[in-house]
Amino acid sequence: PTVLSQLGLAEVSDHRDLIAVAEGSATKQDRVLWFEHANRLQVGCRDEQYHFIATLRDGIQFGTHTVEGPDGPTVSTTVINEGDLFLYDWTADPGLVDNLAEREPELIAKYQALLEEYRAGARPVGRAVRAISDSEAAELEALGYTGD
Repeated sequence: PTVLSQLGLAEVSDHRDLIAVAEGSATKQDRVLWFEHANRLQVGCRDEQYHFIATLRDGIQFGTHTVEGPDGPTVSTTVINEGDLFLYDWTADPGLVDNLAEREPELIAKYQALLEEYRAGARPVGRAVRAISDSEAAELEALGYTGD
C-alpha cells in the first residue's frame, strides 16, 4: 500500500501507508482482533486498550499457583468454567494479571454484545478430513500416530 500511495497509483488509507505512520500523520485505526481457542474453549478480543476473554466450556485447567496450607505450600491448578469472563487493560497491565471483569460491568456488557455480534457472523471452523492410503497409515503408525 505504501508504494502504491507514494506513486499515486491508488488511494490508500493513511493508517496503511508506512510513510504517513512514520511521520505521525496517520489517523488512528479502531481495530478489534478476535481469537478463538481451537477446541472452542474460550473466545475473546483485543482492541486498542482492552483484552477480553469469555470461557465457553466447564472445567478448563488453567495454570498453577502456590497455596499456603497447614502443612506448608502446595501447588494447585486453577480451574475456569463456562461463563467465566476476563477483562484486562493491557496498556496498563501488559502481564494480564488484574482481571477487571467484576469492577467494570459496563465494559463487560459492551464486550459481550460485541462477542455475540462477532460469533453470529463468524464462519464456523471446519475440520478437513482426507482418506489416506494403507502405506501412509503404516508410516504414521510407525511414528506413533494411532487413531484419531
